[in-house]
Parts: sequence; structure tokens; C-alpha cells
Amino acid sequence: MKKTKMFDKSIIFLVLILAVITAAVLFFYNHVRTDTISEAIKREEALTILFLFPQEDELLFSEVLFYHTGTAKSAILDIPGNTGDIIASLKRMDRIDVLYKRGKPEAFIEKIEEIINTEIDYYMEIDVDHIEGLVDLLEGLELFIANPVDVAEGAEAVLLPSGSVTLDGAKVKTFLTYDESGDTDTDRIGRREKFLQALLVALGEHADVLSHETVFPYLWELVHTDMQKRGFETFVKEMRRLDTGRMVFQRVLGVKRTVDDQELLFRHYDGELLKGTVKQTLESIENIDIVSDEELNVTVEILNGTNINGLAARTGQIFQSFGYDIMKIGNAEDRSVEKTEVVDRRGDIAQAQRVATVIHCNLVRSDVPSDPLQAEETADVIVILGGDFDGRYCKD
Repeated sequence: MKKTKMFDKSIIFLVLILAVITAAVLFFYNHVRTDTISEAIKREEALTILFLFPQEDELLFSEVLFYHTGTAKSAILDIPGNTGDIIASLKRMDRIDVLYKRGKPEAFIEKIEEIINTEIDYYMEIDVDHIEGLVDLLEGLELFIANPVDVAEGAEAVLLPSGSVTLDGAKVKTFLTYDESGDTDTDRIGRREKFLQALLVALGEHADVLSHETVFPYLWELVHTDMQKRGFETFVKEMRRLDTGRMVFQRVLGVKRTVDDQELLFRHYDGELLKGTVKQTLESIENIDIVSDEELNVTVEILNGTNINGLAARTGQIFQSFGYDIMKIGNAEDRSVEKTEVVDRRGDIAQAQRVATVIHCNLVRSDVPSDPLQAEETADVIVILGGDFDGRYCKD
């Protein structure tokens, strides 16, 4: 009996030793391992992160952040929930946000990846009802409001003053969710993009405080993400490097049609325009070259040299999706132009060539006005559409 007791005690002692060793190994692993975000930063890779903002069980809006860890350049793409597409699981055309399930966004993410032809690395799901607490944790968000907004919420009136203002959590929530009858899609998308930009900036500015062991748990509770805990903390710190001055804002362009009593947004050119836009955006944020403010704001004039009505306007949308400022759209004097050409009006042929690549145009020339007054009134680049242009690209 004594031997048995001694044997039992030795087993218990051995188990305790193994438990202590296991705990020590896990502790060491959790503290020295490199999270995947840190690894991406080390390799200077691009990150694609889908931000989801649900309210109750419905997706209010979603934005894709493209961020390059090597250049700190970024872009934000708004993904409308009413984007129309074939939903294979339902065997019908429907809104893509029918695939969204709060807390389980995998099916929705797969559809977004298909639409933009790019893999989503991570997602962050932030409930709209948590935005108030999140913004207050960040001590408010600085936002620019073009016109003052007076919103009635129940018995109370909420005033959002115009100009650059710092809003608390409650007012930021109002800023995101109010819906005026005169609001356009552009107005609503603009507010969402401004919000996400301000949120990312604030995360970076408060990174040291947010990563403190007494504060980080509160932040972690407000965000549902598939990032590792340490990875999320690394992402917050990385936002200190975010180059907001070069942030590009993109949106899904298309036409609205009613299908089964629903207004759906159908992407231009069967979605190929959007895929091309995303591809060029990723290439752009990877480019470390420093460009001037003038180069970031190239103005383009588009003239229709064909008899196809509306061709210049539709082409203008293509260039807008690539971030170009469309100064003018109209008809060329000659409506029987055979070959599309891109004309440099500033003496910067390389700039005109970059514009030409959007539509695969090979005919690029310079024609700089000698009259200074005329030079002020013209766009930086003029695109004259010809018969070789099929609505998206120039044919060989």
C-alpha cells in the first residue's frame, strides 16, 4: 500500500511539472512569436482589409482598405450593398449584401474577392452601435463637413456644424446614419470614406495609449476581426505611418436597374472596369516615387470624335474611377476620328502617357498652348475618342 501511495504522489508531481512546463512554453510562444501583420510589414507587402459596419443584423456599409506597408500609401474603395450579382447559393440575381451574416462574414467576403479580383487578407467588423464608444475612446474624430446639418433624433435636434470639426461618438454616429431626402449616393459614400479615413488617423495618433495593457482590452472588445490580437495591435501602431495626403478614394461605378422590385447597381463593363481600377490602385500605392500635388490632380478633357452618343460621358466615368479630375466632357469638332489620341497640354508627355494607359491608347502627342491665357483654361490632358475605341479600350 505504501508503494502505491508513493507511486500516486509521483504521478501527481510529474503532472504538475508538465503543466508548469506547458504553461511556460505557451507564455513564451505568445510573447515572442511574430504576428502576421508584423511579417507583412517586414516584407513590405500590401494589406487588403475589409471594414464592415453592421447595424443590428443588417450591413449598413462596407469599405475596402488597400494599404502598402512599404510606402504607407493607401486607398479606400466603397462597396455598395446593393451591388447586383449572381448569388450562386440563391440561384438568382440579388444584392450582394444578402450574403452578409453578422459575425460570420465569410460568404460575403468571398463575393467581394470575386468582384474586385483581389484576396481580402483580413476583415474588421465594427457595429454601428459601438462607434460611439470607439470614437469616445479616441477622444473624438476630426471631420470636415461641407454644409451644416440639423438632424432631428426623437425629441432632440442634433447640429453638425460646417467646417473642420471634432465630433464626439454620438455625433459621429449621427454623421454616418442620417439620411436627408436630397442626399445623393456620392454624399453618403463621401461621409463614409471621410469617417474611415479619420478613424484610421485617430487610431495611429492614439496608438501608444490604445496599446497600453489597461486600454487595449476595451478596444479589442469593440472590434470583431480575424486578425490575431497581437496583429491587431500591430496594425493600430502601423497607422501612425499612414500617408493620408496620398489616400485615394474609389467607388463602384455602374448603372441602376430594378430587378424583382429591388434597385440594383450593375457594374460597368460587366465588372471589368472595377477589376482594372483595383489592379491599378494596388500598383499605384506600391509605387514609392514621390510625386507633386500637381501630378496627383491631373485634369482631363474628354472629347467624342465619333457619332456614338454619350461615349465621352461614359469614358469620363472610367477616368474618374482611376482618380482623374474630369475638367470637361464634350464633342470634338471632327466626329469621324479614326484613331483615339491623347494630347499633352502641359509639356509633360509622361503624364499624358499615364492617362493613355487607362484606355490602352498608343497615340500620344504634345500640343502646348503658346497663349498663357489659353493654357490656363485648358485641361492638362485631352483625350479625343475615335472609331477604334470600343467603350473601354482602343483596339489594335
